[in-house]
Formats: sequence, structure tokens, C-alpha cells
Amino acid sequence: MEPFWSSFCDYVSQCGRNAALFYVTLAILFVLLITASALGVFDSLTPAIVVTGVCVGVIILAVILRWVLARRRASRQTTDSFQPLSYEEWRKARSKLLSNQNVKRR
Repeated sequence: MEPFWSSFCDYVSQCGRNAALFYVTLAILFVLLITASALGVFDSLTPAIVVTGVCVGVIILAVILRWVLARRRASRQTTDSFQPLSYEEWRKARSKLLSNQNVKRR
């Protein structure tokens, strides 16, 4: 089982700043689960309520994950806008392109 956890942790660490958010959320959920079971919260609940709560939690996490991925995709699609070239820069660039074409023709 160790290779699984090792590769999983490496993968999550390569995800960038969302990795810390993932680890913190996972730790909080684990602590809340342990605390709730120690207090006996699950003893008085019917299994249907517990399953419903888990499903709602999974849906909320899926929505948050979709939102994070959409923001990440949108930030990748933005391009840097370049300033237009001045007349002198444009002239130099054009002359370099034309001289490279003349060299290739020879």
C-alpha cells in the first residue's frame, strides 16, 4: 500500500497550491469523523440519514472541485497581451525576416 500513498502524495504535491487545501480539508474531515463517532452521534441516526449526509458532502466537494478546475482552466487560457511595436521595431523585424528569406533562397 505504500507505493500507492507515495505516488498519490507526489501527484497531489505537483498540483500546486491546491494540494495544501486538499490536505487540510482531508484532515478536518477525518478529525470531524473521529469526534462525531466518539461522541456517539452516529448511534442515534438511522443509516439512511448517514448515507444522505455522505452523499450531500460528496456533491458539495464535487461542486467545489469543479469550480477550482474551471478557475484553473480559465487562468490558463488568458494570454499576455503584447504592446504594439513602434515603427522602428517593426522596420527592424521586417528587415530581419526579409534578410532571412533572401539567405534561404540562395
